[in-house]
Amino acid sequence: MLALLPGAVTALAQPYAFAHRTHLELKLECARCHPAISAATAPDRTRMFSPEACGECHGKGILDLRPAPESTVAHFSHRRHAELGNVAPVILAAIRQGRYQGEVDDRLRSDLQTADPCQACHRGLARSDEVTRDALPRMGDCLVCHSNDDPPRSCLKCHASAHPARK
Repeated sequence: MLALLPGAVTALAQPYAFAHRTHLELKLECARCHPAISAATAPDRTRMFSPEACGECHGKGILDLRPAPESTVAHFSHRRHAELGNVAPVILAAIRQGRYQGEVDDRLRSDLQTADPCQACHRGLARSDEVTRDALPRMGDCLVCHSNDDPPRSCLKCHASAHPARK
Protein backbone atom coordinates (compact mmCIF):
# COMPACT_ATOMS: atom_id res chain seq x y z
CA MET A 1 0.00 0.00 0.00
CA LEU A 2 1.26 3.47 -0.85
CA ALA A 3 1.65 5.77 2.16
CA LEU A 4 1.42 9.48 1.49
CA LEU A 5 2.49 12.40 3.61
CA PRO A 6 -0.34 14.74 4.55
CA GLY A 7 -0.75 17.34 1.83
CA ALA A 8 1.47 15.44 -0.62
CA VAL A 9 0.34 15.43 -4.21
CA THR A 10 0.85 12.40 -6.41
CA ALA A 11 0.81 12.40 -10.18
CA LEU A 12 0.34 8.85 -11.34
CA ALA A 13 0.14 8.08 -15.02
CA GLN A 14 -3.40 7.66 -16.27
CA PRO A 15 -4.85 5.31 -17.16
CA TYR A 16 -3.34 2.86 -14.69
CA ALA A 17 -1.92 -0.48 -15.68
CA PHE A 18 -3.50 -3.22 -13.60
CA ALA A 19 -0.94 -5.37 -11.75
CA HIS A 20 -2.32 -8.86 -11.17
CA ARG A 21 0.99 -9.70 -9.47
CA THR A 22 0.36 -7.22 -6.65
CA HIS A 23 -3.21 -8.39 -6.08
CA LEU A 24 -2.22 -12.08 -6.10
CA GLU A 25 0.58 -11.37 -3.61
CA LEU A 26 -2.14 -10.01 -1.33
CA LYS A 27 -3.90 -13.41 -1.71
CA LEU A 28 -7.02 -11.85 -3.24
CA GLU A 29 -9.37 -14.25 -4.99
CA CYS A 30 -10.06 -13.53 -8.67
CA ALA A 31 -13.79 -13.16 -7.94
CA ARG A 32 -13.06 -10.22 -5.62
CA CYS A 33 -12.31 -7.99 -8.62
CA HIS A 34 -14.14 -10.04 -11.26
CA PRO A 35 -17.42 -10.96 -9.52
CA ALA A 36 -19.50 -11.35 -12.70
CA ILE A 37 -17.05 -13.50 -14.66
CA SER A 38 -18.03 -16.90 -13.27
CA ALA A 39 -21.63 -16.33 -14.44
CA ALA A 40 -20.76 -14.73 -17.80
CA THR A 41 -22.06 -16.62 -20.82
CA ALA A 42 -20.49 -14.32 -23.42
CA PRO A 43 -17.38 -12.14 -23.62
CA ASP A 44 -18.23 -8.67 -22.34
CA ARG A 45 -15.31 -6.30 -21.86
CA THR A 46 -17.55 -3.80 -20.04
CA ARG A 47 -18.28 -6.30 -17.23
CA MET A 48 -14.78 -7.78 -17.01
CA PHE A 49 -14.07 -6.23 -13.63
CA SER A 50 -16.02 -4.37 -11.00
CA PRO A 51 -15.08 -0.72 -10.36
CA GLU A 52 -16.96 -1.02 -7.07
CA ALA A 53 -14.62 -3.81 -6.00
CA CYS A 54 -11.60 -1.61 -6.81
CA GLY A 55 -13.12 1.27 -4.88
CA GLU A 56 -13.37 -0.82 -1.71
CA CYS A 57 -9.58 -0.73 -1.37
CA HIS A 58 -8.46 2.10 -3.62
CA GLY A 59 -11.21 4.69 -3.50
CA LYS A 60 -12.42 6.23 -6.72
CA GLY A 61 -9.07 7.63 -7.89
CA ILE A 62 -7.78 4.34 -9.32
CA LEU A 63 -10.77 3.51 -11.49
CA ASP A 64 -9.22 4.82 -14.70
CA LEU A 65 -7.65 1.55 -15.80
CA ARG A 66 -6.12 0.81 -19.16
CA PRO A 67 -8.50 -1.24 -21.28
CA ALA A 68 -8.03 -4.99 -21.39
CA PRO A 69 -6.37 -6.34 -24.53
CA GLU A 70 -8.61 -7.09 -27.47
CA SER A 71 -9.47 -10.69 -28.20
CA THR A 72 -10.79 -12.25 -31.38
CA VAL A 73 -12.99 -14.58 -29.32
CA ALA A 74 -16.63 -13.59 -29.73
CA HIS A 75 -18.39 -16.69 -28.38
CA PHE A 76 -17.28 -18.03 -24.99
CA SER A 77 -18.96 -18.93 -21.71
CA HIS A 78 -16.91 -18.41 -18.56
CA ARG A 79 -19.82 -19.94 -16.63
CA ARG A 80 -19.64 -23.20 -18.55
CA HIS A 81 -15.87 -23.40 -18.27
CA ALA A 82 -15.86 -22.42 -14.57
CA GLU A 83 -18.08 -25.44 -13.93
CA LEU A 84 -15.20 -27.64 -15.16
CA GLY A 85 -12.94 -26.50 -12.34
CA ASN A 86 -9.18 -26.46 -12.80
CA VAL A 87 -8.34 -27.59 -16.35
CA ALA A 88 -4.57 -27.21 -15.88
CA PRO A 89 -4.06 -30.98 -15.32
CA VAL A 90 -6.01 -31.69 -18.52
CA ILE A 91 -3.83 -29.30 -20.53
CA LEU A 92 -0.68 -30.78 -18.95
CA ALA A 93 -1.84 -34.28 -19.88
CA ALA A 94 -2.35 -33.17 -23.48
CA ILE A 95 1.19 -31.77 -23.51
CA ARG A 96 2.63 -35.02 -22.12
CA GLN A 97 0.65 -37.03 -24.69
CA GLY A 98 1.77 -34.80 -27.57
CA ARG A 99 -1.80 -33.63 -28.29
CA TYR A 100 -1.29 -29.95 -27.41
CA GLN A 101 -1.60 -27.89 -30.59
CA GLY A 102 0.52 -24.93 -29.56
CA GLU A 103 4.00 -23.93 -28.52
CA VAL A 104 5.21 -25.66 -25.37
CA ASP A 105 8.05 -24.47 -23.19
CA ASP A 106 9.15 -24.76 -19.56
CA ARG A 107 7.28 -21.59 -18.59
CA LEU A 108 4.00 -23.04 -19.88
CA ARG A 109 4.58 -26.26 -17.97
CA SER A 110 5.44 -24.29 -14.82
CA ASP A 111 2.40 -22.02 -15.13
CA LEU A 112 0.16 -25.06 -15.42
CA GLN A 113 1.30 -26.25 -11.97
CA THR A 114 -1.54 -24.26 -10.42
CA ALA A 115 -4.49 -25.02 -8.21
CA ASP A 116 -6.20 -21.80 -9.33
CA PRO A 117 -8.74 -22.62 -12.06
CA CYS A 118 -8.54 -19.06 -13.45
CA GLN A 119 -4.76 -19.23 -13.89
CA ALA A 120 -5.07 -22.54 -15.73
CA CYS A 121 -6.09 -20.48 -18.78
CA HIS A 122 -5.02 -16.95 -17.78
CA ARG A 123 -1.36 -17.68 -17.17
CA GLY A 124 1.51 -15.50 -16.05
CA LEU A 125 -0.63 -13.31 -13.82
CA ALA A 126 1.62 -13.83 -10.80
CA ARG A 127 4.42 -11.99 -12.63
CA SER A 128 2.23 -9.49 -14.48
CA ASP A 129 2.41 -5.76 -13.80
CA GLU A 130 0.00 -4.94 -16.62
CA VAL A 131 -2.66 -6.82 -18.53
CA THR A 132 -1.43 -7.95 -21.94
CA ARG A 133 -2.48 -10.51 -24.54
CA ASP A 134 -0.14 -12.95 -22.78
CA ALA A 135 -2.80 -13.32 -20.06
CA LEU A 136 -5.40 -14.48 -22.58
CA PRO A 137 -5.94 -18.20 -23.13
CA ARG A 138 -4.07 -19.76 -26.03
CA MET A 139 -5.94 -21.42 -28.84
CA GLY A 140 -3.97 -24.59 -28.11
CA ASP A 141 -5.66 -24.66 -24.69
CA CYS A 142 -9.11 -24.65 -26.29
CA LEU A 143 -8.16 -27.31 -28.81
CA VAL A 144 -7.33 -29.78 -26.03
CA CYS A 145 -11.07 -30.35 -25.57
CA HIS A 146 -12.55 -28.66 -28.63
CA SER A 147 -10.61 -30.71 -31.15
CA ASN A 148 -13.23 -31.01 -33.88
CA ASP A 149 -11.85 -28.01 -35.72
CA ASP A 150 -12.39 -27.72 -39.46
CA PRO A 151 -10.85 -24.39 -40.44
CA PRO A 152 -11.97 -22.00 -41.70
CA ARG A 153 -15.60 -23.08 -41.19
CA SER A 154 -15.23 -23.99 -37.52
CA CYS A 155 -13.36 -20.78 -36.61
CA LEU A 156 -16.58 -18.78 -36.45
CA LYS A 157 -17.89 -20.99 -33.64
CA CYS A 158 -15.63 -19.00 -31.33
CA HIS A 159 -14.03 -16.15 -33.25
CA ALA A 160 -15.49 -13.02 -34.81
CA SER A 161 -13.34 -13.70 -37.90
CA ALA A 162 -12.34 -16.87 -39.70
CA HIS A 163 -8.71 -15.82 -39.27
CA PRO A 164 -7.81 -15.75 -35.54
CA ALA A 165 -4.85 -13.51 -34.89
CA ARG A 166 -3.10 -15.72 -32.32
CA LYS A 167 -2.66 -19.45 -31.76
